[in-house]
Amino acid sequence: VAHDARDYDRAAVLYQESLVAINNEGETPKRPSDPEIDRIYRLAEQSRMLAEHYVAALTNRAGEPDGLAASAIRGFKPEAEAVPITFITDTAEFDALGLLYAEAMAKSLIRLAPERIILSAHTDERGTDAYNQALSERRGEAVRRFLRERGVTQPIDVKAMGESQPLDLFEPENYLQEAVWRMNRRVEWIR
Repeated sequence: VAHDARDYDRAAVLYQESLVAINNEGETPKRPSDPEIDRIYRLAEQSRMLAEHYVAALTNRAGEPDGLAASAIRGFKPEAEAVPITFITDTAEFDALGLLYAEAMAKSLIRLAPERIILSAHTDERGTDAYNQALSERRGEAVRRFLRERGVTQPIDVKAMGESQPLDLFEPENYLQEAVWRMNRRVEWIR
């Protein structure tokens, strides 16, 4: 209901709470299918990317990353997490909301301590291919520098994708064009 009403802040929280409940065998004894978990994960991800305010990834009762930050949800392993690190238009400088998500990403990566980090930086399709490719390179490098400054020590590979890989949206017909562009301007952590 919140998603359909375009209350993406609330929808992002509710979808993540659903992921936490799925991950808890006591709350959800019958495990949903992988396609259903993927659907909820993608809707949580898309809602968070469209939220007007910062929406934190959740933790479970033990304080471990859960929701969108979980490494696995009852055996379902997300291939990537689209992080809504947003930038000032036509720059590689984080805006206020983007800075909050970059900070959260750094803290999460320090806690999870993966051996290697792969980031892919994307743009929407407006502008030339060359411009978008260069912009995604600058933005990916800005995220890498930021993570280093915040203490992430693992090797970080950045793949600048420009506009070549639009986000695989769940139910794209439900979004206005500006929302689609916003979600395509993203940084993904490839897991």
